[in-house]
Amino acid sequence: MVLQSKRIGRFFMIGVYDYTVIATYLSLLLGLGGLYSAAQNEPLDAMLCLMLAGLLDAFDGRIARTKKDRTEQEKRFGIQIDSLNDVVCFGVLPGVIGASLGGGEWWLRASVLFYILAALIRLAYFNVTEEERQSATNEHRHYYLGVPVTAASFVMPLFWALPLRLGSALAVIYAVGLTLLAFLFIAPLRIPKPGLKGILCMILLGAAELYLMLYGAMPL
Repeated sequence: MVLQSKRIGRFFMIGVYDYTVIATYLSLLLGLGGLYSAAQNEPLDAMLCLMLAGLLDAFDGRIARTKKDRTEQEKRFGIQIDSLNDVVCFGVLPGVIGASLGGGEWWLRASVLFYILAALIRLAYFNVTEEERQSATNEHRHYYLGVPVTAASFVMPLFWALPLRLGSALAVIYAVGLTLLAFLFIAPLRIPKPGLKGILCMILLGAAELYLMLYGAMPL
């Protein structure tokens, strides 16, 4: 069975356009906006886009599962579009932000390239295992193998905000954060999938990071 085109107003368009994927599409637009901001040497705006994209990603799966009559094609489309969104928002965007912080130092370039490569490997592995899991069971996933790339949305803002607040070398600290997180992406660690309480804790952490970013230049 082929995923059918959808009629929107007077037009037919391929793809899925119901409420189950709106959060993912909005997250992708934020990721693209963040890339543009980083290219314009506006890392604060880029980091805010990263955090907001992570917030939307935290709820897109829950939103999609509210539709009980999704076809197998719609489910698979959801997996693929979510993964492609993750590539842009949590794979490429944090790396581009890092590249915008330095003057072309080799160690910064190396950390950026390693981070993006590890994120792509992690996402490809997740795609394969998730399709296998969904074809075998309807149960929800209870854990991840390797840290999800979406963790970048609340981990990397911390490595960006603390140096601003403490007066440390921003590019060096950020490169360390990229490298550590890249190793965690591909490490065979069983990470419990966060529930609603876990998501709320991450939102609170994001609020604290936002404070550090906005007032990082102020004296202690």
